[in-house]
Amino acid sequence: KEKQEVVMEEIVMEEFLMEEFLMQEVVKQQETKKKDLFVYLSLGLSTITSDIDSSSRNISLDEDGINIDLGVGYRFRDIVFSTLSYQRAIFNEVNIDNLYVSLNYQFREIHLKPYDGVLIGLSRLVWSKYPVSGTLDNDNESITLLGGLQLGVEYSFSDDWSIFGEYQILKNEHKTNILGDNLKIAFQNNLNVGVSYKF
Repeated sequence: KEKQEVVMEEIVMEEFLMEEFLMQEVVKQQETKKKDLFVYLSLGLSTITSDIDSSSRNISLDEDGINIDLGVGYRFRDIVFSTLSYQRAIFNEVNIDNLYVSLNYQFREIHLKPYDGVLIGLSRLVWSKYPVSGTLDNDNESITLLGGLQLGVEYSFSDDWSIFGEYQILKNEHKTNILGDNLKIAFQNNLNVGVSYKF
């Protein structure tokens, strides 16, 4: 009879330990559950290059500026993610607003994760002052499609937070008429650093 009681106690203890182990595994899986959505904010430097269809005017928009970029993203798989982003670039004479989506491939690494991607969207350029002083015969706004490429690297310092750096080159084909001549914005280059939060 005593042996039976000892055996029963051992069985009860084993069942208790098994239940506790299973509960710990469930909690651990919930804590490490994959988070697919994220938001991000980045700041950086921008440059634009321009060209004017006239040899008689010395007008250029080859300028340096700053930009702020914020967006929301979704990770489809460990190596593929997409973002919807709004970017504002501020220069001395113009402001450029970009609304775009990106599709990116991220290489499999532990903490430091390189990625590359393609971008497509809409771009709006607005002159912050008249291109030629004292004249009103100018277009002060341009809206066009944009396309681009980006290269970046992300570092995760917790389950939720990451920092990243990236380079973007955007082709947007902005054109504004200045006293009968077309001023074209050929490319916008961005170098950004930012932070993202997964949830």
